[in-house]
Amino acid sequence: MSKPGSIKFGGKAIYEICVEGELDPRLKDSFSQMKIHKIHLEDDRTVTFLTGLIPDEAGLMGILSNLYDLHKVILTVNRLSANSGNAGKNSIANNSDHAKT
Repeated sequence: MSKPGSIKFGGKAIYEICVEGELDPRLKDSFSQMKIHKIHLEDDRTVTFLTGLIPDEAGLMGILSNLYDLHKVILTVNRLSANSGNAGKNSIANNSDHAKT
């Protein structure tokens, strides 16, 4: 039974996933459906963002599983609306005083 306002699973959506550190460029094909970009923070840490349209929850779990297998610390997973202009905006960098400009 679904409650009003509850999260509904399934269907495609734009996701933004932030991980600690960098991804090896040779792994780009593993995340081909995602835009990958990294940000260097003032405290000399690097975070990498993967943003893109994921077809369903199984696709999301596949990406998260790949990141887990690479021993990456997942900092955030944000589901953005499919028609959102927010795709690619970095919530950690935008909400942090530590991002280099």
